[in-house]
Amino acid sequence: MSAPFPLADLFTPEDWLALPEVSLTGIHLVRPVYEPDGPAIVDFAIEYLNPAGQRMTGLVEQPGGTLLGRFPHALAEGIFQYCRRVFETGEPLTYETNYQADGLDNFFKFSARRSGAHLLVSFTDTSDHDRSAVEQALRDSQAAEQAARADA
Repeated sequence: MSAPFPLADLFTPEDWLALPEVSLTGIHLVRPVYEPDGPAIVDFAIEYLNPAGQRMTGLVEQPGGTLLGRFPHALAEGIFQYCRRVFETGEPLTYETNYQADGLDNFFKFSARRSGAHLLVSFTDTSDHDRSAVEQALRDSQAAEQAARADA
């Protein structure tokens, strides 16, 4: 039995560059933003989103801005702390959350790893999945409650 081919033998550089474009998983590349006079990470600048990530977030390929600037609720949901931990420790980790803020309403799964001076994050959401009857009833109830608050 022969050893498997290394991935470098299977993929051309063009294949690797095309991978984010055909992926059904969102991919974003972020760079840490540090406090002015210290080593602490205070945010992450969003530098790139692949087409799937653009669809899931409603942002463009190079949106500019930061994670907390565009998604302030990421702090309360633990997403910022997750990203900071992966970047600082270099340990690839996964994270899951039901994000219902900042114009988003989905269950997200994240997988991230540090890549040099950047953090590479892969994520999926449930927007393409059929909702169960119970989940749909809950979302309808939440929408009705929000509409009632807006009317009040």
